[in-house]
Amino acid sequence: MGRTAEARIGDSAQAIYQWRGAKDVMTGFDGTALALSKSFRFGPLLAHEANRWLAIAGAPIRLQGSEAIPTELGLVPCRGRRLVPHERRRHH
Repeated sequence: MGRTAEARIGDSAQAIYQWRGAKDVMTGFDGTALALSKSFRFGPLLAHEANRWLAIAGAPIRLQGSEAIPTELGLVPCRGRRLVPHERRRHH
């Protein structure tokens, strides 16, 4: 018999979706944890803003946005009167 490797992929923060069947498979995993920090969904401007909030929250991870996705940050209405940060992709 050969060796068997086990890989788990997940995000403990997604455990909030337990009501949909999501499970936190990362907590208590006795193995090497690797974090993905570069996103291909948003650009550097949003990553910079997210990193400000991650630092405030004391989170150990920092994000890197993709240079291939030029974006602009702005504010959009949320729940009537409040404004929240929003990212808009610029199309060339």
